[in-house]
Amino acid sequence: MTPINSVGETKQPITFGPRKPVKTEKSGFGQLLTDAVKNINDQQKMADKTAIQVVEGKVGIHEGMMTLAKADISMRAMLKVRTKVLEAYKEIMRMPV
Repeated sequence: MTPINSVGETKQPITFGPRKPVKTEKSGFGQLLTDAVKNINDQQKMADKTAIQVVEGKVGIHEGMMTLAKADISMRAMLKVRTKVLEAYKEIMRMPV
């Protein structure tokens, strides 16, 4: 049995899973977009690997289709966001100064 700590004592919080590195860079909209594109690229690479594993018989077809569907949805969402951003940019450029 562990003793009860007093209120003044500080302990490191319990974390589950891998620790995320602390970013020292400024995080902004550009960094957010860069991270999103990297994440989607990683999902596409994972989908390619999973497709190869399905053909080799290492992974079931159901799991392969789920991975491919996730990558497809992510790519479609990114393309929609890109289209909206370009439309907004064009609209701003058409505004009279």
